[in-house]
Amino acid sequence: MPKIGLRNIKTSLAVLMTLFVYFVIHSINPETATLWYSPFFAGIAAAYSLQTDYSASFRQAKIRAIGSVFGGIYGVLIIYIYQAIFHNPIETALNVSINMFIFYMLVGLGVIPLIYATVLMKQTMATFVTILTYLSVTVSIRNNLPIEYFAANRILSTIFGVILALLINSIHFNYVKNKDILFISGLDGTLFVDQQELSGYSKHKLNHLIGQGASITIATTRTPSTLFQALNGVNFNLPMILMKGAALYDSKTYHFTKTNPIPVEENQLIVSYIKSKNKTYFAYSIYENVLTVFHGDFHNKAEKFYYDQHKMDHFKNFVKGEPYPGSEILVYMLIDLDDQIQKMETEIREFNPSNTIDIKAFPFDEQEGYSYLRLYDHKSTKFDAVNQLIDEYHFKMVIALGSKIFDIPMMQKADYSIALESAPDEVKKTADLVLKGSNPDVIVAQISKIFSMRNPQKLLKIRKSDEI
Repeated sequence: MPKIGLRNIKTSLAVLMTLFVYFVIHSINPETATLWYSPFFAGIAAAYSLQTDYSASFRQAKIRAIGSVFGGIYGVLIIYIYQAIFHNPIETALNVSINMFIFYMLVGLGVIPLIYATVLMKQTMATFVTILTYLSVTVSIRNNLPIEYFAANRILSTIFGVILALLINSIHFNYVKNKDILFISGLDGTLFVDQQELSGYSKHKLNHLIGQGASITIATTRTPSTLFQALNGVNFNLPMILMKGAALYDSKTYHFTKTNPIPVEENQLIVSYIKSKNKTYFAYSIYENVLTVFHGDFHNKAEKFYYDQHKMDHFKNFVKGEPYPGSEILVYMLIDLDDQIQKMETEIREFNPSNTIDIKAFPFDEQEGYSYLRLYDHKSTKFDAVNQLIDEYHFKMVIALGSKIFDIPMMQKADYSIALESAPDEVKKTADLVLKGSNPDVIVAQISKIFSMRNPQKLLKIRKSDEI
């Protein structure tokens, strides 16, 4: 069975406090309690506003407060208009029915300008709460309270509830924070599975953990351009490891903090070989802190397809022609038919027996029959980049989370490694912990669990288990 979460406990505490406040006020002055405060509305507002982290709670509290104030005042205005223009004081059965029909027509039609006003004020997220409050003021049972007092009661109780929720959610009940652990996660197959972006839960939870001081970053073969939308909204506090370790990138300042270019001698070998085969390459270089991709004429449809797909990417600039003099190349990429890529991979390994050039081949999923070939400096590995972070930030422990074959070296060198059950068998054999299922949210939940462990060193003694 799942454990009772902290949000569950905080929500219960918030609702209990709204009831207790009513008890205190009612004990002192029952009339004041009835007139100005409703534990029902305060409790609903508190439960609605208490979210997984403070920033999410603040957004929901703002929505609830704006909706209640605007809906409450507008509801009072509608009743004033009805009483001033339409209300017929003659007490007959027919007139009562006609009055009710007119009133309900006015209330229903009043929803149109109400919704339109929230659009004009750019508060569409508060539309539902606004209508809810409006209807509660106009057509709900008011316990014989005058309309003005009922609306004030509704608004004040709601505001009290959201403030209470914010105060309780700002309290940190967990005092164990392992800030000296570095959590390094892959993306595809780890934080992304079916969707190519983080889930809402993962975004909120990661931001909450980072806000608490957790050291979390990403290690991927991707470039900043493909991460722009996928990780949008997560405020990583450490440089991200990109292009298989060829660069460290600070997403807060949009700067490459460190790069690991291919050495001059290996660079000359690669260029000479590619030109002798009359092939086109994509050369990735950092030029004036912009990822610049130099390329020649396209010789096949897959090269053109790749260019068309990425030429408008953020943080990436395509330039036709040779790399600028003095350019440091981080990655060479070739795209060709599967058999051609396989042949080139073999030939490059033959003329580079010392393995100073790291070679990675991948199928081009969007172009059947074609593959990629990527060439890096042999020191461009995810864990070499991790070591740079360790040296700079003095982490005492590294926990790697991965689900791809190319994550295995990083996982092997980490102090502790985690994978999803959906990962390939080779990855699961490497991992110290295999999490059940394929939902990436469990990866983030596991980070949270380890970040708050009282003795994370015990992880080193727990190997190949299904749970901590």
